[in-house]
Amino acid sequence: MRASDVGAVGVADLDAGSPEQIYSYVTNGVRDVIHALETQAADADDEPVQSEILAALSLMQARVAGKQEELRAAADWKDFTVALYGETNAGKSTIIESLRIHLGEAEKRAQRGRYDALMASHGLDEESIEASRRSITRASDSVAAALQRGTELEM
Repeated sequence: MRASDVGAVGVADLDAGSPEQIYSYVTNGVRDVIHALETQAADADDEPVQSEILAALSLMQARVAGKQEELRAAADWKDFTVALYGETNAGKSTIIESLRIHLGEAEKRAQRGRYDALMASHGLDEESIEASRRSITRASDSVAAALQRGTELEM
């Protein structure tokens, strides 16, 4: 049996947008493997092994179906919800914002697009921001030196 004989959808093609799609992918994958093994003619030497594999896969299919039903029954919402509890300034908001960005929340993508457009409209990029930082540091150093010189002159 070849890998191309089993499953019409590859993992790379799986759109994990909802749990139902994942459940369907797993169920169909196991079903396709069982079907391929059942329809493939086995050599006399391979028949006991193939029967053992079919029995194991059938048991796996029943377990997967049971677990999927448990997950479906336990699901309260289709939205991903996170709640954090902790001390002030412990980083809870940072974790939540990071998750929103990492998971590609639509509001965060739109916000990032507006930010990028604003930066481009003002001609700002990493290099110009870093040049401004260096200029501020030099000016701050100059002010500190002038204050030090003024203190020395007052004495």
